[in-house]
Amino acid sequence: MAQPSNNKATSTTKKITKPTKKTANAVESLSTDDFRNMIYEKGWNFRALAERWGFTEGYVGKLAKKKNRGKHFDDAVIGLPIIKHHYKD
Repeated sequence: MAQPSNNKATSTTKKITKPTKKTANAVESLSTDDFRNMIYEKGWNFRALAERWGFTEGYVGKLAKKKNRGKHFDDAVIGLPIIKHHYKD
């Protein structure tokens, strides 16, 4: 039977600050090229993404071209699961 460990885990507490509008807007938006490339690099295309998000393919294409799209769309693209792996030779 295994003996219980006598090591006590030490915990450190960090003060967590609430995000403000200033800090939330400090993150730069993805460029139109980065937005589109990230979609493709993760194995998605506009049609599949539109189906997943409940939009039309044309609307996703417009989002990709729009420089001042909502940052939540950038966050959504960053968080997309990878559905196809790309291998470099």
